[in-house]
Amino acid sequence: MNKARFLFGIFIAITIVYSFFHSGENLVRYFSYFTTISNLFMSIFYIYLGVFRLSIIKHTVSLIRSAILGYLVISSLVYIFILHSPDSSYWVIILFHKINPIIFFVDWLFCRNEPKINFREITYWFIFPFAYVIYVLFLGNAINWYPYNFFNLQLVGSKSFVINFLLILFVSIIISVVIVKLGNFRKKLFL
Repeated sequence: MNKARFLFGIFIAITIVYSFFHSGENLVRYFSYFTTISNLFMSIFYIYLGVFRLSIIKHTVSLIRSAILGYLVISSLVYIFILHSPDSSYWVIILFHKINPIIFFVDWLFCRNEPKINFREITYWFIFPFAYVIYVLFLGNAINWYPYNFFNLQLVGSKSFVINFLLILFVSIIISVVIVKLGNFRKKLFL
């Protein structure tokens, strides 16, 4: 299984590089999309599992895997409910926003030997998203470009920005709680 994860991680990495060269974006802008970063995390995680061939999943690895799942689900939901357009059938967009989150979820769901996660630990999962929002605000202010319009203070205004941020935060918390509950229950699901 780790060999398959490793190969899929390499495939995702190659897809990210391919997509970058076909995007017309510069390096900073391309890697400023939450979706790209989330898929990069998935790729690195799968390559890590393949290289180190972990037979026993350590607690930290379980926390990281669950956090990445949360990031992939958030980027997928934001894409589906906010960003999706009828002309977005490019295979990389479908892979990053729909297929990879499903593959990662199914893989995560069937990892029954992972240690339980308690609810206090999900606070660590929000370090990256908060840092990401701060980065996007600084980047947008510095180069007058935002990866997502709903974070563009000049376009939406501060009130709408705060509402958008709080809505995404609220959904992220719900997703995190579901991941913890389902993660701690999955051993019983597949006995």
